[in-house]
Amino acid sequence: AHYKKSMFTVGVEGTLVRGEDMLFVGEFETSCHPVRNTDNIERTTLWQLDMARNRAKVDTKTMPVIFTPNAVASTLVSPLAVGFNGRTVFEGASPLKGKTGEKLLDSKLSLYDDATAPFLPGSRPCDDEGVPSQRTTLIDHGEIGVFLYDLQTAGLAGVRSTGSAGRSHGAMPGPGPSCLVFGEWAVSFDEM
Repeated sequence: AHYKKSMFTVGVEGTLVRGEDMLFVGEFETSCHPVRNTDNIERTTLWQLDMARNRAKVDTKTMPVIFTPNAVASTLVSPLAVGFNGRTVFEGASPLKGKTGEKLLDSKLSLYDDATAPFLPGSRPCDDEGVPSQRTTLIDHGEIGVFLYDLQTAGLAGVRSTGSAGRSHGAMPGPGPSCLVFGEWAVSFDEM
């Protein structure tokens, strides 16, 4: 199997300097469509700079936290990718082994790996072993779903491949996510 893909990325960065304090903010968009409208990218970067001007004092106590999409990507995606990796699960190194069908998380949380999502950088018609791409439910309203498998790990686990094989030049394939998509909540960012 083979296919062609083009990717476009546009980004804006800003820096707020206060004495010896420096805060770097920014926003970007990556798509398989040309990114022609940068209004949201610019607006978000300016909003981040504006919000950073207000220093807040925070008490030491348990508090709710709002993660922006970039914060989720930089803090939660890697551990989730490892936890749902079929090889890690098969070898018993994932804390999620044997937890399929259990409700371990908040019912508002759903997570999918969707290689069929149109025009996302990780979308593809098939994985790196030629297995057709699909949408795989990892977390469904807090309940642990299925894990990500390539052909080898699926064979070892006695399940079907989820079309999640990826490989780098000269390396053997291994299971991994393509396009992690969180389910939408009914609460907007402003309401939070």
